[in-house]
Amino acid sequence: MKRLRKFAGSFPFKRLLAIIMMMALIGLAPTGTRATPSDSSAPLAGSDQIDLYDVDAMAARFSENKDFYQKLRDEGIAFYSSQNPTPSSYDDNAREIIRLAAYYVTWGDYYGEGVLRDLVRFKKMAEKQGCLDPFIYGLYVSANSVDHTPPDAQTLQIVNKLLTCAEAQAPAAFRLWEAKTAIVLVQNHKLNVDESQLISLWEKAFAQLIQDHAPTFTTYNLASYLLDECSDDDSTENLVIGAIHQAYHESGKDSGLCWALDGDFFLDLSWGARGPRMYGPVNPMYEGRPLEGERLQKAQQILEAGYAKFPDESKIASLMIRVAMEETLDRSTMEMWFQRAIKTDPNNFGAYAAKMYYLQPRWYAGNGTEVWKFSQECIASQNWSANIPMVLAKGLDQFFEYGDPLVFTRPPIWKKVEATYRKYLSLYPRSSHIRTYFLKAAYVGHHPNVLREQYNILGANWDHEVISQDEYDCMTASLTPNQGSGYPDMDEALVLLQKAETIQSGPAYDGKDMEVFNILISVRTVMQDGGAKPVYRNHRHLALKALDAAASGVPGHDQLQAVDDNIKLAMQEIHNALQAAGGKAKAAPSSI
Repeated sequence: MKRLRKFAGSFPFKRLLAIIMMMALIGLAPTGTRATPSDSSAPLAGSDQIDLYDVDAMAARFSENKDFYQKLRDEGIAFYSSQNPTPSSYDDNAREIIRLAAYYVTWGDYYGEGVLRDLVRFKKMAEKQGCLDPFIYGLYVSANSVDHTPPDAQTLQIVNKLLTCAEAQAPAAFRLWEAKTAIVLVQNHKLNVDESQLISLWEKAFAQLIQDHAPTFTTYNLASYLLDECSDDDSTENLVIGAIHQAYHESGKDSGLCWALDGDFFLDLSWGARGPRMYGPVNPMYEGRPLEGERLQKAQQILEAGYAKFPDESKIASLMIRVAMEETLDRSTMEMWFQRAIKTDPNNFGAYAAKMYYLQPRWYAGNGTEVWKFSQECIASQNWSANIPMVLAKGLDQFFEYGDPLVFTRPPIWKKVEATYRKYLSLYPRSSHIRTYFLKAAYVGHHPNVLREQYNILGANWDHEVISQDEYDCMTASLTPNQGSGYPDMDEALVLLQKAETIQSGPAYDGKDMEVFNILISVRTVMQDGGAKPVYRNHRHLALKALDAAASGVPGHDQLQAVDDNIKLAMQEIHNALQAAGGKAKAAPSSI
């Protein structure tokens, strides 16, 4: 399902659901791991220039897997030194890259602190100092592939460099990461490359890590990421799951994690059978339903058998919560698997996140009361080190997007939400991921003082997985004198509408109707809140009518002119609303 990729790609619906659904796989709270708060973290940086900070102090917060991190760090630095025996000006930056890479493949970006972002920054600084080391380059590409897709002309050269890195004598965890990145690049760019060699290198590194008893993030999450990235190509995904089985066979071990990966594999395949359709429970009339149902049932059979054999593997129980959601199983079934997951591992963030998603109104019947109730249960756990209270961040954000657009404006809710964010950020101040959720909640909830405070702290470090560039630009405008209207919803709607009109008027519009549709849905969402003056509300009402008319015409290419006219009408009414409200709106485009 391509859980980790941001909002770009061939199928945005599938990507977005995956990002939401598998919250635990973005680096927050790998299960079975706890860390203690520390104020030794580095302050947020605001540009590609970044000072060295104490990665070892960040690692010291954790109670588990520190030995693995330290061994991986030391072996990585020793390998780098063997390849670069002569001291260089970039050595400190190169060693910092290795420390950050070792931290990431051990725990992921556990607290959403921008570990990969900082790794990329240190690489850019080292490169300016003349660093051309292929090992450092491989770590950099693996980190940067989350945010950056190179041009096709460069990709084959990059894959060949990664292949060289994966064949070297570097530590197995780094070779696994680099081989995975090469496979993903081949997939994304449809390169004419024999993937079997890359997958073979990945399997050898994976087998060694199983034998070495590597952490769960290394032997489950990174493998799950690769399955996820290959989910658009059944043949490649079959090669990957085959490599996973081969690695476990070579190690002579059976593991609950292997059963969990098998279940994950069939869940990915089941989603692929859905085809291009909107989110929500499975439609029994959909033509892909029989194949999807078969794969969901296969996932369920594997996970239930795995749980019978490995009842202490909480990953299996967590995945069964997802099965319960996609199969629309009853609440009691979901609760049974949730209790099994957290009984084995009370720090299982993934189980809490999956339950939160199950309870969303678009999956589970209700008005969102259960979402808020469960949010408060997560806060009451006070399990900050495992991120459990912050299940609230994504849970309420999704409820805002698809349930109640006014949720963050309600004083009792906002008071609790703000206090929760502030407590967490006092413990983990470098968490740009959670801080960006706080920023967004303040913006859509119309809390300008909090918005300005968090905006200034984040600077350039806002998380693109949480808000888009358009949203960030709207926030910037609302905080800039003589730029914002005083009505953030209308400001944001205008920016988005202008983007939609630009796409429509472009020379290569054909095939982008769904992109415009998605923008219109976003506009419709941000405009749910009304303004103070009746005349403002009247223009807003007319704008929404025009938007609805435009949205209804998007899928049919023969209606594009009507769509275009309605977008222009909506923009004009938004301008009228801003002027009626006494805001300092920019002059309406002359094309209207």
